[in-house]
Amino acid sequence: MIRTIKLTKSELKRLYEKEKLPISKIAKIFNCSYWTVWQTMKKLSIKTRSLSEANKLNNLSRKINIPKKTLENLYVKQRLPTTKIANMFKCRHSTVLKRMKEHGIKARSKSEAMIIYPKKDFSGDFIEKAYLIGFRVGDLFVQRINKKGQTIKVECSTTRPEQVQLIEKLFSKYGHVKKSIFRGYRGKNEIRICCYLNNSFSFLLCKKDKIKNWILKKDKYFFAFLAGYIDAEGHIGVHKYGGIEQACLIISSYDKNILNEIWFKLSSMHIKCPKPRIGHSKGYISKTKKLPYKKDYWVLNIHSKMSLFLHLS
Repeated sequence: MIRTIKLTKSELKRLYEKEKLPISKIAKIFNCSYWTVWQTMKKLSIKTRSLSEANKLNNLSRKINIPKKTLENLYVKQRLPTTKIANMFKCRHSTVLKRMKEHGIKARSKSEAMIIYPKKDFSGDFIEKAYLIGFRVGDLFVQRINKKGQTIKVECSTTRPEQVQLIEKLFSKYGHVKKSIFRGYRGKNEIRICCYLNNSFSFLLCKKDKIKNWILKKDKYFFAFLAGYIDAEGHIGVHKYGGIEQACLIISSYDKNILNEIWFKLSSMHIKCPKPRIGHSKGYISKTKKLPYKKDYWVLNIHSKMSLFLHLS
């Protein structure tokens, strides 16, 4: 026979309806069985919760609390995956996602979640931008890792460690830099350097045999572009002209139009230099370069002492 506990209706309603205690917990308080409490509630006409209501309350009582600041620090700043955060709080991955939704923290897209190393946006400085465009056109291979991805890879292969140091200095502050050594087609060891950047560097994706108008319009942007292009395709040396040795800046590349645009801009600024000429014709094979030139190879040189001192020193 199930005994009736001595408990007023108001007190039982307070425990069950206001404090939302389950019947099992009320039974423990009064040192009786679950069915004793249930029978007493039935006699006092206290409606019991449905199974779905009971489960909902049970889930709320076991709710994992992850403060918003903690979640922002772990997920946004440290960029930890939700699975790792779930392990830290000993809960399910879905629980972390629910807390994020409650706190208004936007989940990363699939492509963002694949990003291992943090990346910083480009500074926005136009002089730096012009320099990078000039350097890219001359000596860098740039591509998006996949069509819908958010990672841009800047790559270069060279035998010169100074070139590697320059590229690392330019991009390491913005993203991850990876270096490797391989055997080049000339039989020499070459260094491949890859820099992984975000979409703010999309301006480096386009490579055309043309200087952008905004660069040509302002001298400070043009000279920044020219500095980058010279670092990639130029060199300074001593050469003979008419039997006389002279210091000379030489820029050589396949970019016929860019070299002509540089020559035209320099000439308009009264910097003396001969018009670009073909240094090696298409198909030419040199002693140092075993593969034939795929196109005409153009050369622009500046050997006027005044021009070198006034503008390019």
